[in-house]
Parts: sequence; structure tokens; C-alpha cells
Amino acid sequence: MTKKLVGVTLASLEDGADVALADRHKTIWHDEDTVLAGDATIRKNVQALQTYCVYVDRASMADGDSAGQEIVLAPGTYSFFVLGFTGGSQGKLDWYLDAAKIVDGQDWYSGGGTWNVIKSTTSIVVAGGRYTLKFIANGKNGSSANYWHALTKSWFVRTGA
Repeated sequence: MTKKLVGVTLASLEDGADVALADRHKTIWHDEDTVLAGDATIRKNVQALQTYCVYVDRASMADGDSAGQEIVLAPGTYSFFVLGFTGGSQGKLDWYLDAAKIVDGQDWYSGGGTWNVIKSTTSIVVAGGRYTLKFIANGKNGSSANYWHALTKSWFVRTGA
């Protein structure tokens, strides 16, 4: 599939203007994750109620399971967002850039199922370069029945130099 960059010309890429714009927003699609620990079956599920009509989960999920992928970020300060589903069997996730924890105990539990939930955190400062973004299942809400997660995408938005 070819993606069209609207308004981008070879000249604008050469002068760096659109490259700088692209560096302010990085998206991670979770169907491209690599399993790092636990069940290796990543399932891509169609769900018309979820934005982009898809979410990703695993055939089974246990405390300590993890997945991730590489991302390149320019130096700066970022906000980090995750689009997913909250429900009665969802667990908590810790998020890391390499070994640095950027989110602790992101809770995806809710009493009823809710699509299109966006969780966010701010003020993530990076030196720039190639990182491994990963999540690790780390506990669950006391009312949750399991450690499940149902994610669509994550993204970084650069908010400062």
C-alpha cells in the first residue's frame, strides 16, 4: 500500500521542513508487535465499533507477558497515547522505551466494555534515536477477571524540543 504525503515535494523533503513535521508524530500499530514474553499468538480482530475497525489481543494473557517494536524518535519532549478497549477482563500495562519506564500501571479495566478509549501521559523526554517501545502486563485491577488487553495503536506527539 502506498501512502500519499499531501503537500510534500522532493524540494520540501530536501530542505527538511516536512521531515521535521513527520518527526513530531510517530504511530505504532499493534498488529506489528513482536511478542517478547508469553503467548506468541497475536490476534488481529475486526470490530466495527473500534476506530480503524480493528484491535489486537493475544490468545491468552498472563501477568508478565510483553510485546513491542522498534521506533525512531527525534530528540525532544513527547506525549504518549494509546487507543484501545476497556472492559471487565482487562489488566494493567507498564510501557517502556528500552529500559526506561514511561508509564506505570496503565489500567484498562472498566465495569462495562468501552471502545475507543485513549490513555495518555505527558512529558516524556528522549535523547533521540532508535528505541524499543514495549508493554509488559503488570497486575490487574482488583475487580478485573484477567490480564487481557485490546489495543489498536499507540502514538507519540512531540510537544517540545
